[in-house]
Amino acid sequence: MAEIIIEEVRSIRNKFSEIQELLVDNLVDLLVVSETKIDETFQDSLFSVEGYTLQRRDRSKSGGGIMTFIRSDIPARRRMDLESSQIEGITYEVNIDKCKWCIVCMYRPPSQNDNCFSSECVKLLDKCSAVTDKIIVMGDLNYDMLDSNKSKSLSEISDLFDLHCVVKYPTCHVVNTKPSLVDVILSTVPRSLFCHLNFPTGISDWHNMITACVKGSVERGTRECYKYRRFRNFDRDSFVHDLGEIQPPDPCADVNKAYSEFVGELNQVIDKHAPVKQRYQRKKLPCMNRELRKAIYVKHMLYSKYVKYRNSKTWEKYRQQRNLVEKLKRRSMSRYFIERCTGGHKSDKFWPTIMPFLSKKGNSNGTKIILEEEGQM
Repeated sequence: MAEIIIEEVRSIRNKFSEIQELLVDNLVDLLVVSETKIDETFQDSLFSVEGYTLQRRDRSKSGGGIMTFIRSDIPARRRMDLESSQIEGITYEVNIDKCKWCIVCMYRPPSQNDNCFSSECVKLLDKCSAVTDKIIVMGDLNYDMLDSNKSKSLSEISDLFDLHCVVKYPTCHVVNTKPSLVDVILSTVPRSLFCHLNFPTGISDWHNMITACVKGSVERGTRECYKYRRFRNFDRDSFVHDLGEIQPPDPCADVNKAYSEFVGELNQVIDKHAPVKQRYQRKKLPCMNRELRKAIYVKHMLYSKYVKYRNSKTWEKYRQQRNLVEKLKRRSMSRYFIERCTGGHKSDKFWPTIMPFLSKKGNSNGTKIILEEEGQM
């Protein structure tokens, strides 16, 4: 199973920490972020996430742009020959269960001419069809699929290439306007996509997050796991009592057998009162702390309430919490740099902290080369 997610952020500069939170546990295979609103002056290292390969296609600081994060251990490559100079998009060729897929990630601004988009999109999908018959087109295309008049151009393209939209409900909820379905996931094999989700996260003020899973197995990298004993319900007197119930070994019995039986009974008592639990190590984001993570969670909750009730009271609560999150982000970032850069350039942490923001040398994407040998990736 490969999980893909679409999120429209309307400028990634102030929302990257929340994007990192989505990717921190490597549970997402492909994340598509549209309307990034950045240009070439922003280094890749500013947006790098451990375990993911970053690809981007920028327009300007004032609008547009698309960015993707795909897991580094997935057998995939970007196909720039399957992209159009007139469409903001990134195309991947991905191998899932020995099947080749073309995943086309797009963003179409509302100002783009329908005829221009249609002709370029047809050329692009023609090239993809020559590579494989399994195609997914996803992104914010600004065609309302709930209105046949507004989505005529996209519907014609879908009919031509036998594309079916798996998103069925509104994805964009602009204040004082009718909800629309402009974020789409189109596929030539819709039955291979399941678990479609469409829900608000608060990362975008208007757009919901769209997710889907592709049938098939994609091997996941191993995560560090550690074990510990849980003492929440530990009772000292009961533990001592149960230890006293253990029968001493027979002095005439075989030493090794008696020792093994005694250790087994002892472990049973210990496991009963302090059971063994396991937890996967969660990656730590440099500027994330408990206060900020909790504030982001509350912001998402308040946004969901606003989407449900749509009144000024819920909007005002969400707006205040959103501003608080931005304030905490700036404070956390400032504290991060102050703690690591105290002592100036002679400090051993100074340059590793500063260099990613000055050049690409600090990029920690970590390229992994995936080869196929005897039919195995």
